[in-house]
Amino acid sequence: MKGIKDVQKVVRELANIYVPFFDVERGGKVGSTDIAFSAVYNRRDERYMFTKKIKVWGVDNQQIVFVTAPNLEVNEAYIDRMMNDMIDCTNEYVKPHGEHMSTVFTGIIITNQPVTSEVIHTILKIRKLKFLKFGIQGWVEMYIAILDLSKKEIYMHKKGKLFIEPLYHYLKEVEEK
Repeated sequence: MKGIKDVQKVVRELANIYVPFFDVERGGKVGSTDIAFSAVYNRRDERYMFTKKIKVWGVDNQQIVFVTAPNLEVNEAYIDRMMNDMIDCTNEYVKPHGEHMSTVFTGIIITNQPVTSEVIHTILKIRKLKFLKFGIQGWVEMYIAILDLSKKEIYMHKKGKLFIEPLYHYLKEVEEK
């Protein structure tokens, strides 16, 4: 039971890290996957000429993070289910239009149970990229990361590591304590 308390503490602390910049909702589901919290970040950039009435361009970027802390061992079936649930919910979060640039979905699995080498190998290859209307309306990227509390390691596709900077900072703080 102590391990579950540790996982829940990490979930609370990570949610608090995301709060200043993201809209955080605790609890809920993504498809059939229970999530501890979700965090949504929306950014809009625009360039004007002379006055705001003459807009030169505008772009929308989003980042969506789903954090889950399953009580069971993380296996490939769980990862596949989470990825499929994230794919199924894209229409709920992404509304393609001419000024949509990018949306990045990141699923973070927090566990204190050992992660097998097969699961690590699978997680390092997971990256989904989908262009909307041949890229005219932007793109959607999807990644899944595993935060292994027993080894204090993060496993994720190398191109997605930029999107989970708060996890790296959190692990560094925990190690310094």
